[in-house]
Amino acid sequence: MESKRKRTRINYKDISSEGSDAYVIIDDINDIPSDTSSWSREHLAALKIYYNNQYQSVEIVPLDEKYEKLVLESWTKSHFEYATNDQIHALDKSVASIIMKIKYIINLHTGPAKKEVRVDGFMMSLLNFLEFDEYPCVMYPQYMYTAKFQGDKTISSKVEFIVTNSQSYVLLIIEDKHEDNTGSFNDWSENQIAGEMFGCVYHTVQMSEFTRELKLPIVVNAIRVIGTLFTFYTTEVYKPYIDECYHRLPIKNKMDIFRYPSAPDLSENTLAPVVGLDFCNPKERREILGILKAIRSKVK
Repeated sequence: MESKRKRTRINYKDISSEGSDAYVIIDDINDIPSDTSSWSREHLAALKIYYNNQYQSVEIVPLDEKYEKLVLESWTKSHFEYATNDQIHALDKSVASIIMKIKYIINLHTGPAKKEVRVDGFMMSLLNFLEFDEYPCVMYPQYMYTAKFQGDKTISSKVEFIVTNSQSYVLLIIEDKHEDNTGSFNDWSENQIAGEMFGCVYHTVQMSEFTRELKLPIVVNAIRVIGTLFTFYTTEVYKPYIDECYHRLPIKNKMDIFRYPSAPDLSENTLAPVVGLDFCNPKERREILGILKAIRSKVK
């Protein structure tokens, strides 16, 4: 029987593909790339992974005294960009370190690799300050995990940071980029993030299957950070989908990922802008901190 073929969208970043009649065959789970950084829209469609807009954040909790230190109600982007050493020195030392790293991101004029390292530095300081690496939370940078499927199939991801709850389940994954290292041509890394969340579900199952009972659905939270823009993702994955994908491409079940803030609905002929809450905006900074506080509060 002839294999079903799905046509790949032309990627205009690769000039050689323009006008070509390239095809990718996706018959079963073995046709999905093992490295989630190579995933495209076609792979999400084959696995029935769908993005949905969430028009308001469901979970925001009041900030405690520590979180309030970062609100800095009067600080806008220009304050971060032009902050003097005296202004920064007057702040709490941990807050001052975060402010300095934001200032570096805004003023970057170096190569792309160094730019992404600066975003990593900002996120590491922020997550440490907000106690995402204090027991029972355990945070790992540059974390590599592999999910196993029927036969010899594996799917692997390497994320900037992962936070687990005492090694028993994944609380949060973070993928950060500088704006020069991602773009609308790769859907602002959302295909990669979907792959990381998918793989994280199976990694969670495999972390716990010999040690404890695992309650379903499995909830995975993720954050994409591009420069100082934060986008939050969450999914709840149920047993029928987990079972089905372990054996084959899904037919009856799907995985819904909810995105906040929402992205505009665009036609195929329109390039999508990046959407996120800006840490440099006082109102949005408070919202970012409230969402992070809600995630952290799930672990006692």
